[in-house]
Amino acid sequence: MIQPVDQTTFEDQPSMSPQMAAIRKRTRTLGRLYGTLCLLASLWWVMTLMWSGGAAFSASCVEALACAIVLGSQFVIQGFSNWQARTGRAGKLSEYLSDGRLLWPR
Repeated sequence: MIQPVDQTTFEDQPSMSPQMAAIRKRTRTLGRLYGTLCLLASLWWVMTLMWSGGAAFSASCVEALACAIVLGSQFVIQGFSNWQARTGRAGKLSEYLSDGRLLWPR
């Protein structure tokens, strides 16, 4: 049997209601979107920092960094919700963040 990354077999995973499947699909899509946007905003911040001559506290650099932080936090929130829907239980955020393989929603 093929084993997923989190080392549980398909038989071990709880059966999912249609509502939970919809939540899992939505959080997976939004999590991937926010993750990609966070990477792009981080690149935008780096480019803005280089073009401003290293002025890290200029208005444009602070704005780009704030956008990257907000998008990154949304990525973690959506990934955490996806993990809860995938496992079928309400776990702790520290448990979710402890394993780096769980961060990307699937």
